[in-house]
Amino acid sequence: MVLYAGGSFCAMTLCGRLYNRTGAAPLFLAGLLLHAAGIAMLSVTEASHDLLFLVCAYLLMGTGGGIAANTAQTTAMMDFEGDRLARASTIWNLNRQISFSTGAAVFTLLFNLLQKSTTMTSAYHSAFLIAAGLGLLPLLGLINLTQKSEVLCDRKES
Repeated sequence: MVLYAGGSFCAMTLCGRLYNRTGAAPLFLAGLLLHAAGIAMLSVTEASHDLLFLVCAYLLMGTGGGIAANTAQTTAMMDFEGDRLARASTIWNLNRQISFSTGAAVFTLLFNLLQKSTTMTSAYHSAFLIAAGLGLLPLLGLINLTQKSEVLCDRKES
């Protein structure tokens, strides 16, 4: 987890510098793809002796997660100031903790359900592949957001 935290720290530092230059969409895209790639790498890990592979997976997950989380929080908090920002930040952090806890419970349940119909190893691989796939679902919202932004920009120019 130190690797995850290190990747996340570096990504958050980089995001702070890039956000105003690149905008949210490219950062979201990069973050989601890196995070999903790291999770997908865990789905093909066979044993703990795949140390270099695990190092890469955790670095990708931390970097991607850091980019996506920083970008999401920055974007969500843009319209708040002062006391409202403090309240919004508290709600954001509560939501994040609840989401992490719920995600861990859901994937533990999924893993246990998959074990009933297949081997433990296959259930492990499948659970991580499903997690990687679900981690890409926000890209659909990103596509819609990008299209709406383009329409708004076109209207302003007209």
